[in-house]
Amino acid sequence: MEYLKKEKGTVLKHDNALTDSRYSFTPIEKRCYYLILEKVRKTYIEGSRGQKDLFDDLIMQIPAKDLERAGDNHTKVYKSLQSLREKEIYIETDEMKLATGYLNYVQYHKESKVYEVSVTNKIMPYLVELADQYTSYNLVVAMSLKSEYSQRFFELCCQYRSKGKFFKTEEQLRKMFMLENKYKSTYDLKKYTIITAQKELQNLYKKKQSDLYFTFDIKEREGKKEISWWFTIHDRVKPKDLNIEYKEIYSTTHTLKLVLNKYFPRDKKYIERVINKMHLTPDIIVSLSDKINRIINKYPKNEIPKLIRFALSEDFGIK
Repeated sequence: MEYLKKEKGTVLKHDNALTDSRYSFTPIEKRCYYLILEKVRKTYIEGSRGQKDLFDDLIMQIPAKDLERAGDNHTKVYKSLQSLREKEIYIETDEMKLATGYLNYVQYHKESKVYEVSVTNKIMPYLVELADQYTSYNLVVAMSLKSEYSQRFFELCCQYRSKGKFFKTEEQLRKMFMLENKYKSTYDLKKYTIITAQKELQNLYKKKQSDLYFTFDIKEREGKKEISWWFTIHDRVKPKDLNIEYKEIYSTTHTLKLVLNKYFPRDKKYIERVINKMHLTPDIIVSLSDKINRIINKYPKNEIPKLIRFALSEDFGIK
């Protein structure tokens, strides 16, 4: 995936209907959701195509390799997409309530190994609104998360990152995650949702594969029972610097991709591995760029490709 230039804002709106809506997706289903969101962004935000107040169903094709990862084979992915088609999303705003399906149909093309999905037009306005405030980096991080609760809390952290903190009650979390009949004790709810998400996000942050994570404290008790929590967002990037940060990342990544295409015109998979590595660990982009530029300026043209491969393998673990 390529970085997309940030135009209006990285932080999600605080009242975004989809972020706070009531649903429960598996990680595979949510991965599909994020890929769709990226497609919506490219079409309606980056590409400025289509009417933004009148939407048709969105039909898109997703290569199998983008969904079949981390041990998720075709059978598991196809069943997950079938399940996603059957699920409902509940959205409530001040003006209305909406219960709708997410996908109209799922089709798998065996020869090309591509999944085709149709997204209902009923949720397109909310997807466009949300896509306008995400970056591709956010989406790459979200797709790497293993727990559905990590995914939801990551979205909440993105939503409230300019504020630095937010709070949720037990009742709100149960409603959002559809857990009225699961994890019945507050202890289990906290253990399997909040703590699971906190640990995964903090681990990625320490590995510099995410730019934020959260910690939490009790906000309110009812007797001895915890009934609400404060969530504090720890953000590597200061909100006021986000616009500059992502423009610089976009510019540098775009330049590097042009360079790699020049020296590895027949090895698109290698270029993809390098770009993906930069997306997942954006803190290496500057040093990686400097390394490649030094090689180009110092050595003969015929030696440059092998030296780049060697340097990226030794210094950045890119094979």
